Amino acid sequence: MAADHEETEQFSTVDTDMAQERPASDPVAMERARARIERAMFGRAAPARLGRYEILDPIAGGGMGLVYAAYDPELDRKVALKVLHPGRHHDHRAHERLLKEARALARLDHPNVVKVHDVLSHDGQVVVVMALLEGRTLAAWETEPRRWPELVAAYLQAGDGLAAAHSVDVVHRDFKPGNAIISPRGEVRVLDFGLARVALAHDEAARPGIAVARALPAQTVSGAFVGTLAYASPEQLGGDTITAASDQFSFCVALHRAIEGVLPFAGDNAEQLLASIRRGSVRMASGDRRVPSWLRRAVRRGLALDPADRFGSIQILLDELRRPRGWKRWRWPSVSGLLVAGAVLTMELTRSDAGAAACEGGAVRFAGVWDAARRAALAGPLAAIPGPYARDVEARVLGGLDAQVRDATAVHRAACLAHRRGDESSTLLDRKMRCLDRQRDEVAAAVAVLQRTTSADVAQAVDVVVGIPPPAWCADSARVLEEVEPPPTVALDRKVRDLRARISEAAALDRAGRNEEAAAVARAAIDDAEPTLYQPMIAEAELQLGRILIGQKKAVTAAQILRKACDAALATGGQSRLAVEAGARLLYVEGIHAPDLDRLQRDLLYLEPMSRALIHDRFARPLLLNNVAEIYRIARRPDDARRYLERAREALGGEPADIELTIIDRNLAMLTPDPVTRMELSRSAWIRTRDALGDNHLRSLQAKSQYALFHTDVSKAHELVADLCVAYRRFHAPLLDLQLECELTRGFVASESGARDDAEVAYQWIVDATASSSYIDHVVHRELAAGELALLRGQLDRAVPAFQAVIEARGRSEQWWERQQALQAELGLGLVAMALSATRDAVRHLDTAASGYAEIVPIYPAIIYLRRLERARSLLVSLRQSPERHTNERH
Repeated sequence: MAADHEETEQFSTVDTDMAQERPASDPVAMERARARIERAMFGRAAPARLGRYEILDPIAGGGMGLVYAAYDPELDRKVALKVLHPGRHHDHRAHERLLKEARALARLDHPNVVKVHDVLSHDGQVVVVMALLEGRTLAAWETEPRRWPELVAAYLQAGDGLAAAHSVDVVHRDFKPGNAIISPRGEVRVLDFGLARVALAHDEAARPGIAVARALPAQTVSGAFVGTLAYASPEQLGGDTITAASDQFSFCVALHRAIEGVLPFAGDNAEQLLASIRRGSVRMASGDRRVPSWLRRAVRRGLALDPADRFGSIQILLDELRRPRGWKRWRWPSVSGLLVAGAVLTMELTRSDAGAAACEGGAVRFAGVWDAARRAALAGPLAAIPGPYARDVEARVLGGLDAQVRDATAVHRAACLAHRRGDESSTLLDRKMRCLDRQRDEVAAAVAVLQRTTSADVAQAVDVVVGIPPPAWCADSARVLEEVEPPPTVALDRKVRDLRARISEAAALDRAGRNEEAAAVARAAIDDAEPTLYQPMIAEAELQLGRILIGQKKAVTAAQILRKACDAALATGGQSRLAVEAGARLLYVEGIHAPDLDRLQRDLLYLEPMSRALIHDRFARPLLLNNVAEIYRIARRPDDARRYLERAREALGGEPADIELTIIDRNLAMLTPDPVTRMELSRSAWIRTRDALGDNHLRSLQAKSQYALFHTDVSKAHELVADLCVAYRRFHAPLLDLQLECELTRGFVASESGARDDAEVAYQWIVDATASSSYIDHVVHRELAAGELALLRGQLDRAVPAFQAVIEARGRSEQWWERQQALQAELGLGLVAMALSATRDAVRHLDTAASGYAEIVPIYPAIIYLRRLERARSLLVSLRQSPERHTNERH
């Protein structure tokens, strides 16, 4: 393990007596002191230990920690132990920083990054167990005469280490020649991620990074801070947010110093350095150094002031440095040399136009998937489906598929042009094209499913299109590079592509509401994936089946499959996003009925940090936080639930990337104490759902229903509910249960807003619509509506048996949404008793209603329950203040 100072070369020759200089709070120093005392008193002593590790020698000490050589007797190997600096013993942020460093690096197994073996806690301090490296720092290695190809080759290895760290969203923050070690065999490893941080979620990422300019305004660029300042990016020096582009800048500073012999920017302190960078005054080598112009151009771009002007990633920079150049690349047969040279000149004159033309083939990828013929073939069956809602579906389905192809074509063109300009590597282009291939498979699966749409499932046809992943994901370089490496063989790659197409089919069937078909396709995909032993494919298939089983309410089977998906994803690199989603859904299905908060916290120990490390994620982490909140809500921990929902909303970073996540606003609305905020959250969820699915989609109407129920103005609530009931009857006539619930709500809010006639119409509609039904839900709605109707008309003798029937059916229900029907009947009976001056009966019924609504309102603070609670309590106060006014001696 290297020290923080660049001058350190050897890592196993430090005198062991250095331990005597360590402060008493250092647990290693304390262990060694104990050993010395025992040796002095008894002649021999057990070796000093940290956990199972035997301390050998101190290696180094720096700003973040102390490093010791140690021996692991269980695995018979030497290791390096990094202990948080004693001066920071009570610094919780420093502890957290080291923990994040270790956990992030432990996920890496890369030949150019120091290997983290273990993390342990000892006497309240964090100890990171790393590989013990031999060799010299690049800073020391560079002091010997070396030619630029040798220097670039070494730095390419260091760059590969940084790129690997970036792939798990770790930013080094302090890369310099002293933080990379080269072995006697020429192998380079990046080490001392002492300032590394896992990229934080929205709430933390927005904070400034290490504000060097503020913290060390007058510190000279020498001594211990040479690495911190001389190699720092302008955003570090200015105290702005630090990203992977900052590491690229530091890497180019180091490479520039190696090949030019001088640091690129002059300055004796942070302010002078920053001013030099802003002026762009780069210092170059003296005349005796020969550095290729292409190499200087590449390094100069990495030293750009604005991170956006640097290479898109350090991987792209490395690809540029590795690109063949010179005679080896451009050597031609001598006989045809002049002819080819002339052709090249002609090509240069037309390259720009030809390049653009060559990149216009994105639409061709969709030939036979979604083109004019396919569009016409799908438009016919959709147009044949009767009903007004089918017209809206037809327009949205066709328009949505058109947009998918249009956007994918644009992404294809942009990626192609970027590659031809040299801005993006061949590897990145290949990843983007593979992503677009999968997106094409998603469109093909959706079209195949939609061609079998009937009037029975037309209500979910829009979901099939809306659920297709957006092509913009394929334009996200960081996201596509984060994915797993392609299969190692052509045969396996062909098999994987076929399996992914079938998973897309299962997903499309599931969105269409054809769950049994979807589950069968997903199970078959798993059966065919397992013999390949290709874990990424198995994990994808299992996650899709898990999603389907949740929709089928098969919790036990879903949990088994999701756990396997999570394990398979964790077993491979590049599937953290899948692992987090599988884990999030697993938490939900296991905790929704019987919350186990201890198990929840154990699972969060690995899921939550992993979710924060995801690159450009706006789905898996918000889903995880939402599902955690739901478990806390069920466990009657509303404050914890609200806290997680607020974090989920922040993690979205704006509008949800997936329509599923509008549930976050809807859930948060239920737990928000402020009625105005509650209303605004509900409205936000409704607007987003409506914009994605259309005004009359079932999910849009359900979101609008919550907005109506959470509205603060009962007259506006009445208006919204009345519109809802019309929409249900017109566009979803077969769904009687939803219409009954809507009309019951309409009757109540109409009464509350003074629209008595509309209330009577609503209640009468329910009575008529359920007149011949014996289904218990219909019977309850009919009796409740009949009781309310009789109460409005003053027919008290008819109201009593109707309300009593509802209480008999729902009074003992464990589900609050059924029990609230009995509470409405209790309130009705209380009003009847008051009209008959039966005070005792009135108090009994009203007290039951008030107590019941007081339990429901915290769960679902709808205006109808709030008003009923308010009315019941108000009437009880009136009765108790003037009981003689309501006494009926005959009762």
